[in-house]
Amino acid sequence: MDAAGLVPQAVLDAWLPWLKQLGSGLASYFPLLLNWAGYAVWLLWGLGMLALMLLGALAHRYLSAAQR
Repeated sequence: MDAAGLVPQAVLDAWLPWLKQLGSGLASYFPLLLNWAGYAVWLLWGLGMLALMLLGALAHRYLSAAQR
C-alpha cells in the first residue's frame, strides 16, 4: 500500500508548506527548548535532593527519639 495514496493530493498541497514552516520554526527553537529542559532536570534533581535530606532528617529525629 502506498502512503501517498492514503492522503489526497489537495490536502497534501495545502498542508505541506504549513507543516514545513512549523518544522523549521520548531527547529529554530530547539536549542532554547533543550536549554530549558536542562534547567528543568536540574530543578527536579535539586528538589529531589532537598526532599531526601528532609526525609533523612525526619527519620533521624524519629529514630533518636525512639531510642530514648
